[in-house]
Amino acid sequence: MSDKLIPIRDAADIIGCDFYALIRVIEYGDLMPAGMPADLDPRKKFWSRHLDDIRFSPEDIERFRYEINHRRKHVDFIQDYADILDFDTGPGSRTLEQGPGWDRLLCELGDGLRVLQRPDWRPKLYFSKEKFGCMQAHVSDFDRERRLPLDMLIERIRRKSLRTCEECGEPGRLRWGSFLKTTCDRHAFVVGTLREEDGKILDARMWRLGEDGKIEIVNRKRWSDEELGL
Repeated sequence: MSDKLIPIRDAADIIGCDFYALIRVIEYGDLMPAGMPADLDPRKKFWSRHLDDIRFSPEDIERFRYEINHRRKHVDFIQDYADILDFDTGPGSRTLEQGPGWDRLLCELGDGLRVLQRPDWRPKLYFSKEKFGCMQAHVSDFDRERRLPLDMLIERIRRKSLRTCEECGEPGRLRWGSFLKTTCDRHAFVVGTLREEDGKILDARMWRLGEDGKIEIVNRKRWSDEELGL
């Protein structure tokens, strides 16, 4: 059996992906190759020193190919919502830079844009990204007089993303570790050691340091959750 397994670097070449893309998928722990050493735990520090011990079966190749080249590239959303997309194609262009756990929110955003569109006003999504642990959608629109419902839609999706695991889509919250990321309890380990702010600041926009150097929660919300239908 071991003779038929494929080293991780060769697996990346076969799949046609960046070597580190495979590492990231394994790191999240939801998809494991058949040749994963029993004593190797991706949640533990320095596990990546043993990458050359990891092997892939032919079935793993197909599973990881779908995960990396389909699910994590949001292919279904791009196909189903092509009418509301207007991706930039120039140098340095961006598309959908976020985890697959927010795909449901992308669909909700797409449905909302379809509702708002009129024959003479067609706002479209030109890219979306994760920043400060939340989903930030960028929509092309130059009609400021009709911008209010669009802004409310974008903010509703942003706040929902702060309650949704970016990796799996389960309920979650913002985690403060070596970086900011919204995760469920199961995926919280990916941010590393938690900082003092963790659990106190659930929206990176809503805090400041007081004169005494302590964290203060501030309300910078333009709309309440109720006004946004949350």
